[in-house]
Amino acid sequence: MVTGTGPLLTVRDLRVEFDVPAGRLPAVAGVDLTLARGELLALVGESGSGKSALAMSLVGLNRGPRVHITGEVEFDGQELVSAPEARLRKVRGRDIVVVFQDALAALNPLQRVGAQVVEMIRTHQRVTRAQAWRRAEELLGDVGIGNPQRAARAYPHQLSGGMRQRVMIAIGLANDPAVLIADEPTTALDVSIQAQVLALLKRLQTEHHTSIILITHDLGVVAEVADRVAVMYAGRIVEQGTRDEVLFSPQHPYTMALLHSVPRVDGPVGDRLPAIAGAPLTGVRRPPGCAFAPRCGFAHDACGTPPALLERFGKPGHLDACVLPAATREKASAS
Repeated sequence: MVTGTGPLLTVRDLRVEFDVPAGRLPAVAGVDLTLARGELLALVGESGSGKSALAMSLVGLNRGPRVHITGEVEFDGQELVSAPEARLRKVRGRDIVVVFQDALAALNPLQRVGAQVVEMIRTHQRVTRAQAWRRAEELLGDVGIGNPQRAARAYPHQLSGGMRQRVMIAIGLANDPAVLIADEPTTALDVSIQAQVLALLKRLQTEHHTSIILITHDLGVVAEVADRVAVMYAGRIVEQGTRDEVLFSPQHPYTMALLHSVPRVDGPVGDRLPAIAGAPLTGVRRPPGCAFAPRCGFAHDACGTPPALLERFGKPGHLDACVLPAATREKASAS
């Protein structure tokens, strides 16, 4: 049972490095983050920015002999980074769950979907198989699947992509978790199904007071559902704040560039969207200062110093990791 009144999840100086032939790849390079109770936090950034590595490390899903995880992840008073695997198994699926991006790959193709929900229930609750099956059917109905009794007896390949994603969410909700991590839950779904999945997440947040970490690169999704936004680049958070602060008053050039690349319905027809110059960092070697500096058209000498996530020109709680002066930021925002 989750107790307390402070932040539900607190991350301090989290670092995740993977052993690769060239050395250690810093997938997450010192992240500080909090998740409030009942909050939907969107984690935004290009592919390779470290979003999924960060999320998986919160419950040790990427632990292994070639993975190095340091820092602190405190969940409801429990420290998870140093926790033994036996304790983490009690947290996963019961208190913190992950809804993976590719539902077809995540679901067992040889098991009926109802049996997979039952397995999650019986892993953490002392109930009979019949009781768990009835609960599985209820959960499938709760996530908006029509005729849940029939769907429970189907195999994953017999369901549509949207229904499989709903099954993943039903599995995640099997034990009424405090935190749900949704990793690109609307990828490869058509627009109408995307809207239904997002509406379901908001309903879970409202009705069940579930705290949600939504990993996405779709700023339209962020604008629709997020309470707060954290923007990641090269393993670091470069800006965070409320949804309106980040989307309508961005302070970091990377956030500005992401927003400029979003097509506008009121924009000129046929115009090319501005692209961010260069490519995201992928190697083991990273610049000592701002990782975005090589792609930033406004970089100067001060960008060579290690940036800190601080309140600079935004409102209290609106943090960024850019050392550019206010006038230069205004120019970057306007360009």
